[in-house]
Parts: sequence; C-alpha cells; structure tokens
Amino acid sequence: MAAARSGLADLVARLRLDPTYLENMKANADSAGSYCENPAAGGLAAEGDIFVEDCGWTATEARWAPIEAGGAKEFYHYAVTGYSAVTRNADVLVSGKSQNVIRSLKASIAPETTPMWLYFSDYELADPTDPTTYPPTPSGQGYYGGTQLTSGACGGSGAGGEAAKEDLAYSWELRQPGNTKPKRVYATLTAAGIPCKEPTFERWDALVGGPVHSNDTIRASGTQFGAEFTTSDLDCKKASLAEPDSWQNCVTGQSRPVSFTEMPKHRAALALPSVESAAAESAKGTGCAYQGPTRIVFAADGKMRVWSKQSDPALVRSGCGSIDDLTSDEGALVVLPEHELVFVGEAPWAGDHQIAAGGIGGPDGQRLPLGSYDPSLAPNASTKYTAERAMMRPEQYSGKANLYVEGRALGQLTL
Repeated sequence: MAAARSGLADLVARLRLDPTYLENMKANADSAGSYCENPAAGGLAAEGDIFVEDCGWTATEARWAPIEAGGAKEFYHYAVTGYSAVTRNADVLVSGKSQNVIRSLKASIAPETTPMWLYFSDYELADPTDPTTYPPTPSGQGYYGGTQLTSGACGGSGAGGEAAKEDLAYSWELRQPGNTKPKRVYATLTAAGIPCKEPTFERWDALVGGPVHSNDTIRASGTQFGAEFTTSDLDCKKASLAEPDSWQNCVTGQSRPVSFTEMPKHRAALALPSVESAAAESAKGTGCAYQGPTRIVFAADGKMRVWSKQSDPALVRSGCGSIDDLTSDEGALVVLPEHELVFVGEAPWAGDHQIAAGGIGGPDGQRLPLGSYDPSLAPNASTKYTAERAMMRPEQYSGKANLYVEGRALGQLTL
C-alpha cells in the first residue's frame, strides 16, 4: 500500500508541474515525458485506462515503475479511468507491488479551484473607497467625509484607499511576525455610533457541505461549521487539540457559541485562482456562464429565471437559456445547474456607461435598474430623471460583470 501511495504522489507531482499533462494524448503519444511514455502507465494493469487507444498500448506489456529507494523491490502502476479537460479532475486506479503482493487504491484528484470552496473570499469589511456604503457628508468632513470613508470610521489614520488598508493591517498577509499594529476593534466603534460594516456568519448559518477558508479573520456568532475550517489569521497558529477552547483564536465576534466538527487550523493565505480560467471554464463546461449585468430570480421548484442581455450567444451553453429568452422581457427559464457553477464575466463589447432604467431586465413592473434614467436624453438643465444611486458608480456600468440574485433556491450551486 505504501508503494501505491508513492505512485499516487508521483502522478500528482507530474500534474502540478504540468496541469495539461493528461491532455492532447494523441499529439503527445510519441513525445518523451508524456503520459504514454510514463513507465508506470499502460500494460496488463491498464484495464480501464481511458488513454489505452491514444497511446497504442498492447495487453501484453506489463509496466511497473520501480521505487529506487527500496532497492527496486517495490513497484507501482496507475491507470487514469476518468478525466475532464475542463475541470482537470482525474479518477485514477493506483496499484503497488511488493514481493509479488499487490494492493490497489482508487483516488480522485483535482486542482484547487474556486468551485471547490463553499465560501472563498478575501473576506474583509466594506471597501474603504465605496461611496455607496460609506457616503461622504456634504461638507466632506467627519466620519463619513471625503477621503476618510471606512479608514477614519473604523480606527484608521483617515488616509483612505490602499493606504488605509495597510494602516489597518487589512489583510493577514500584512500582519507578519513583529507587526505590532493592533487588530481592529469594532464593538466600541459601533457603540459610539460609527458604523463599521463587515460580513459576519450569524446563528442561522450552517456551513456543513464543504471546507471553509478565509485569508483574514472570520467573524461568526452562533454559526455551525461542519467541515474543514481554515484561516490565514496568524493568531490561529495558537489553536491546539490539547486545548479545546483555543479555537477561539481562529474566529472573532462570537457573542454566541460557535460549533465545529473539525478543529480549526491555520493555513497560509490562498491565492484566488483566475476566474477567467478556472471558474469560467468550469461554468462553460457543466454550469452556466453569462456576460455583463445578469439577473437571476430563483423559484422554489428547482428552476431559475435569468436575464442576461449582453451575453455572447457562443458562450452560453445549451440548457442555460437561448439568447432570445435571455434578452426578452420574460427571461429564460433554466433548470438549476445543481452542484455546478454560475459564472458572470465582463462583456467589454457592451460599452462603458450607466445602464438605462429597466436595462438589466426582470419581471414586469420590477425591472432593474429602477427609475427613469435614459442615456439617450441630452443632459441639460431641463432634463430630470430618477436613478438608483448605486447604478451611477462606474463599477455598475454596462458591460461590467455584476450578478443580481434574489428568491429562494432549491438545491446547491456556486455563484
């Protein structure tokens, strides 16, 4: 069994060095270093390997790779029984041999990508430069004023923007050993009437279906975590199985008891994978991918109504709505792509301007954006209209990747 595990480690190492190792097998069949030339693949034990024909293996070849450290008395072999070039997930059967005794194991291996995580974020309080959440006062002064925004309100120097992030030790990547800056303290500020807003897991949240990781401190109160729980908060290094209460170093804001199935632990900060490569490709393969402002209204029958007027028809797969339906007043009725990913990317061809009233779409009488804004009207002293304040921000303009979600979903998916 140790030899089999060595074989699994060998294949994983190859895939880490080259994520495309198992792709384009016919093109790579004769190249040195390809899977077809791998001494641990093919032969008698290759029954079920999906690349047998691509590599031209015959049933008379027995191929075992020796473990040199064991004096070539132990060997391993593996067969790839399933592979997706979209998600790069692979199913493998690995066998180990020692003194003519063979043991085998089955494994599923995959790269670490966004869809693997139930909750995956840089996890921080509201953006210090967000004028909608923290609007400036008319005078441009005070806790809501000018360049202060979140930084001044939440204990920073008042410099605003990126400078505020560094001043507040915004990310745990900045809290290296020797960093003496204190953690942010919100309770006293909130009590003083200064609204420091940050995401919080509450008592009705039960995250039991997958691992949870945050690059920052997780704030939770009364929450149930039912799987692996990791954080890059350096204080979480103090958590120890020998001290059951030491998990409190990994989470903050627990006015109600928080429950864990597994002991929380520290983990180095994760780099967010490229959404254009991992998430978008996964959505196009098995989930749903849309472009530009997209609205989804969930229904209790396991379906969703989708409006996405700027989506590229070539990128919307069958089952995610036709372009005619996605751009109609009624929207496209789509069966929930359960356990899959819905991804919204930018539509750069759609321009860069404030969206007209109703331009995103929705049910009759409830179309977004609200108001009466019409970009075709020449702005002058007599032009009057109403518009949603948030839609005046460049981040909400036409062509941007914004997803508007409402309703109750029956099922599980990642957005």
